[in-house]
Amino acid sequence: MQGFVNKCTNLPPRYADELQRWRMCLGKHNLTYTEPSERCFSVSGIYRHEDFKYPTVPSVEFDIALVRLDGDVIPSDEISYACLPSKEEVLPGGKKCYATGWGDETGDSLDPKVAEALNQVALPVVPYETCKRMDYWWFQVKTSMICCGFTLPDDLKSVCQGDSGGPLVCQDTLSAPWEVHGITSFGPVGCIMNKKPSVFTRSSAYIPWIENVI
Repeated sequence: MQGFVNKCTNLPPRYADELQRWRMCLGKHNLTYTEPSERCFSVSGIYRHEDFKYPTVPSVEFDIALVRLDGDVIPSDEISYACLPSKEEVLPGGKKCYATGWGDETGDSLDPKVAEALNQVALPVVPYETCKRMDYWWFQVKTSMICCGFTLPDDLKSVCQGDSGGPLVCQDTLSAPWEVHGITSFGPVGCIMNKKPSVFTRSSAYIPWIENVI
């Protein structure tokens, strides 16, 4: 997938096909100034999943897109590749993964504040059988999604508004490569709520689609 970036489809529909409006920066940490580590690319293609119908259909299933960069990515100390998981691989409950993003740090949906520096949160996988319960996400969560978060109110952490499209990465072992198992998709209003873990598109459910696009 050299030259491709995996994203959710939360691209503004009216601008998604206007490639000249988009730029992708890698090796970025702080949004307030230009960093020596960053490498920015124009975008030569955006490929949204053809079955993504939200908000016409009240479901965010198929929330995935690929972005083709106009150039090859050269690894550095700040830029490296993450692998894709095996087709249909499902993570066990309790597996710790990491989500990153510049999303809201306040939890105030009416007045969100984008982070200046990249944030990271460690989240355990919530089993699908738990996440689909009526007191959790019920019918809104699909088998093509991953739920991650703590179930005890005192431990609640989550991604937030503005983090959508960011990666959920995991390692099998400390020496194993990082794998992009999820893409931030949705969560509760206000970001943190008991029994409402963060929900991610499960990358392993879309391996055939990804391979077909690239």
